[in-house]
Amino acid sequence: MPKADPTAAFETFFAGVGAKDKLSIEKHLAAIDAEVDPGHGLTHGRAWRRLATTLRRLAPLSVQTVGQQVVQFFVPDGKYRMQAFTLEDKRDGALLVYLPNVLDQAVKEKVLGKPPGKPARGVKGPADDDEADDAIHPVEYPIAAGRAGETLRVEAMDHSNTPDPPAHVRHMLGWNRRAVRVTIPAFGGDARVDATEALCEIAARAWADKGEKADKVEKADAPAAKSDKGDKAEKAKAEKVAAAPAGGARTKARRG
Repeated sequence: MPKADPTAAFETFFAGVGAKDKLSIEKHLAAIDAEVDPGHGLTHGRAWRRLATTLRRLAPLSVQTVGQQVVQFFVPDGKYRMQAFTLEDKRDGALLVYLPNVLDQAVKEKVLGKPPGKPARGVKGPADDDEADDAIHPVEYPIAAGRAGETLRVEAMDHSNTPDPPAHVRHMLGWNRRAVRVTIPAFGGDARVDATEALCEIAARAWADKGEKADKVEKADAPAAKSDKGDKAEKAKAEKVAAAPAGGARTKARRG
């Protein structure tokens, strides 16, 4: 099944986006669209649009930009909002996507394979090097649906190996939150974009499930509230009916 045209799908991206953020994104797109197309796979602009459209669909609140290089994506969190993703493009040949750490589930669902010589869990660096464990290490994960030897570069991030994260990622770490940084070539990274989108889809289940549970609780409470109102109305009606015969008897007695 052919994939949708990223440029056409991107038309809905700016819905609800503030004027300042929209201008920053449009300037960035104008710059990357002017780059020379190497003639194979996704161009820089198309790859950026495709990722941005997917992230906005999964995190639908209005985006926030940091200059022209960074776009932050948010989801509802009660009466607040929570940062879910970040898309960073320094125009240095790579696109960076930050998302919650769902590597274990991605390996379990065979989106990614286990990296050679590495355990499936807690990939940070050599197990026998404590100092190395306190740093961020890129790991090449085989892409299950990719060509032979095609990998996705992923770096696991948490409060221990990233004690002073960049401002545009800070709220994705801490409070037991862990994130990953995925690096995708700006040109021709079709399979890597596919794999990154699959990771983001897995991550989005967390707040989708949370929203469904909240809806179920709200629906469960609604009949109870309706029942309370009904009970009060029935009680008032019963009291009115009970009072009516007594009044009628007194009236009849007086006439007699």
